[in-house]
Amino acid sequence: MVQASETPERPPDPLGHRVAADVDAASAAAAVVAVWRDVDRALRPVIGARGVVALFNRSTHVAATAYPWLALAAQDPAAPLDLDALHALFLAHGAQQALAGGNHLLDQLHRLLEHLVGHPLTEQLLRAAWGPPDHPPMQDGHP
Repeated sequence: MVQASETPERPPDPLGHRVAADVDAASAAAAVVAVWRDVDRALRPVIGARGVVALFNRSTHVAATAYPWLALAAQDPAAPLDLDALHALFLAHGAQQALAGGNHLLDQLHRLLEHLVGHPLTEQLLRAAWGPPDHPPMQDGHP
């Protein structure tokens, strides 16, 4: 387990490599959804759809202390992750809020996973979701 003094660095901006500098709200929302789609793909085989939603809901609960609108992202624990609802919520908050809230939400997921399974396994599980995408940054809703 990682000691408090040895806390590993988290990516400060997990969405940064997925969006252009002059990102619009649609592209920001799409980037957030793309990361969560990748998180779902990475974690679902390990913890199942309900496990992914449970981690998502806990992450949104914690992240909502800094971004209260994230509380609206909470999902039905018996259903798969609803990425359309997530997209609509982030789209409604504009590019800058979507990116800031999205990064904070992802940071909370990282912290939660680190607490549950440790840093090395967290990094291994999230590497695909947080690594650079196979396509250029999104701008105006298109790669």
